[in-house]
Amino acid sequence: MALNYQRNSYKLRESAFKSWEDSLTREIFDLQKVVHMNEEELREKLLKHKVALQPNKHIQTWKTISHTLVEHW
Repeated sequence: MALNYQRNSYKLRESAFKSWEDSLTREIFDLQKVVHMNEEELREKLLKHKVALQPNKHIQTWKTISHTLVEHW
């Protein structure tokens, strides 16, 4: 939902599914791995199938949420 602002939900779901199916981008859903990824690697993976549309804001949002969940889960 954090990356769904003013966006077609079906397109986001399609992008997320493509990312899950792609062995090179699947790790965006593993928050432990996201926390340890550098920003450029995360950007590349989130943009590849358009899970993220904004190359700075969405990357930082995903990184922050991942860090928060890993730290407090």
